[in-house]
Amino acid sequence: MRLSALAFSFLVLGTALVRADINVAVVGPMSGQNAVFGEQMKTGATVAIDAVNAAGGINGERLVMLPVDDACDARRAATVAEDLVRQDVRVVIGHFCSGSLLAANKTYEQAGILVVAPTASSPLVTDKESWNIVRVTSRDDAQADRAAVRMSADNPNAVVGIVSDGQVNGRGLVQRLKERMPSAKEFLIRAGSIDQQKLAADLKAAGINTLYFTTAATDSGAISGSMRRLGLVMNYYGPDTLLNELYWERSKAGAEGALATFATDPASLARKADLETNYTSKGLGIDATVLQTHAAVDVFVAAARTRDVNDGRAMAEWLRSGERIDTFIGPVAFDAKGDLKDQRFTWYRWTNGAYEEDPNQD
Repeated sequence: MRLSALAFSFLVLGTALVRADINVAVVGPMSGQNAVFGEQMKTGATVAIDAVNAAGGINGERLVMLPVDDACDARRAATVAEDLVRQDVRVVIGHFCSGSLLAANKTYEQAGILVVAPTASSPLVTDKESWNIVRVTSRDDAQADRAAVRMSADNPNAVVGIVSDGQVNGRGLVQRLKERMPSAKEFLIRAGSIDQQKLAADLKAAGINTLYFTTAATDSGAISGSMRRLGLVMNYYGPDTLLNELYWERSKAGAEGALATFATDPASLARKADLETNYTSKGLGIDATVLQTHAAVDVFVAAARTRDVNDGRAMAEWLRSGERIDTFIGPVAFDAKGDLKDQRFTWYRWTNGAYEEDPNQD
């Protein structure tokens, strides 16, 4: 009987020492027209996870990547989320598309799963006030913050007009810019159909000397060109939608000097030696999605080493507390909503039919 008790104690001890794998779901478009981005997500996650496992994992437990295809489809994403709950994942790195993440996250939230989003930039991703999401990419409407500062710096006497078409994609920018610049006046147009003479007259009557576009590149270009031909001189600004050749083509050189923001290239934030060692020397690309996915894994690992890896809420709360976290693309910190405290955008300027980084990044 004594021997049996001793054997039982060894059995219990042995069971306690068994290490379990930590399932890391990497969810994105592994098929379809956006499949290249799914492959990039897998590349970044693989490099990051291999590095963690080579260093002993998390408390001796290995990370195991589960690549999952949502095809950037909201309905499929919802089904994927249910499957991942059954597979006992500890974190979701994804989804690539904001719409897919929004469709899936109610399931993750109810299951207590942390989500670290590498690329989903829609304001709705964090404005929905879910407790479980942080993202390593800048939110789209934060471009308005940079624009407000830049327009005022470029011209202290700027009288700002916002050209919008009422589309959902641009409303966040319009609202945020109005918050930063309450005196800015919105001019609503119908997408694809613009009365240039009337718009010019309205802008002139309002004394507008600075325009911020939230419209499609084609409409923004047509307006820029028409204002020039009608003799209305002003400065043009906009989000990344202006970094499209159609903007220049439609403007007929009226876009000369226009400034637009775009999310800062993650490769410019990483150390060159690290890029060479982990990626380029192995023939791997260093696309933005690759490096942001790598950083997303780094964020999860930092949380899992600080809080219980089985407690998604505790990890999320720690991440949202503003702690500085070192990642492959530099240090990051999150606010209480799960957004980056430091929203990273770069200014580009149109010159002679091409755009390039503007020397002034203030």
